[in-house]
Amino acid sequence: MRWLVLGLLLLAGPATAHEWYDGSCCSGQDCAPAQSIHVFPSGDMQITTEHGTVIIPVTMLRRESKDHQVHACMRQMTEHEAQGGKRHMVPLCIYLPGGT
Repeated sequence: MRWLVLGLLLLAGPATAHEWYDGSCCSGQDCAPAQSIHVFPSGDMQITTEHGTVIIPVTMLRRESKDHQVHACMRQMTEHEAQGGKRHMVPLCIYLPGGT
């Protein structure tokens, strides 16, 4: 029995990120690993993922990444939210290694 359980765990493989993203942050489509990161002197970060680029304010709550990578969750501002027709990405949450 012990070998069966171990075999099933090995077949399952590692958890994908969407299995551990917080549901209050991510709709299953908004989060992705960071492709590039720039930290400003203020502590704010500019993060680019497959979904776009967003500025993460230094004051935003940091969540712990389960795979030791940086992940950002963002969505595009809706027409109603955009003023003057200018649209951009807004941050939803950030995942950092070690909960930093």
